Amino acid sequence: MAGGHDNAAYQNEIDGLSFATEAQLNPAATLSVSATGLAGVSSVNVGYFCGGSTATLTYTDNIDRITFSTEAVNTISANIGIARLGLGGTRSSTNGYLLGGYYSPTRSNYIDKISFATEAVGAAGCTLATTRSSGAAVYNDDIGIMMGGLTGSSTKSTSMGGLAFATETSSVPAASLSLARYNMTGVQGGAA
Repeated sequence: MAGGHDNAAYQNEIDGLSFATEAQLNPAATLSVSATGLAGVSSVNVGYFCGGSTATLTYTDNIDRITFSTEAVNTISANIGIARLGLGGTRSSTNGYLLGGYYSPTRSNYIDKISFATEAVGAAGCTLATTRSSGAAVYNDDIGIMMGGLTGSSTKSTSMGGLAFATETSSVPAASLSLARYNMTGVQGGAA
């Protein structure tokens, strides 16, 4: 976990959790920018903290990388395409994807792609079917989905929008959330 707001200030703190012992971890390294509203994506060995908003309410396009084995943090040379907050982070086996987000005064349908092999960053082959921010993002082996959130009209949504990894095309699941909401998170069990 990284960044956030504690009612007094925006934070650059990084915390972790040992799955084996459920002990809290606190690496010495911190994010390069204190920010809230970041997205996270990870490969097996490396995690990326992307975007967000700083205390001066400036949207950032930074990407910080944490190497899990050493807990070392550094900023990679590439940036996300549009500085924004409230993005959804999802991943395939080879790439991380950052879905949607918010940059004043609008929501975004933009999708960034981070290559895990090269750390090159660029636009994915499509955009989300609907602009949205502050939704929950999940994935399986085939697709990444951002659920709910705020749409372009700043309306809470029950809809979903996603990305088919193999073709990098937009996907729109027929399912919807039971309740329109935003600022939530998601988890998934295994690969399905």
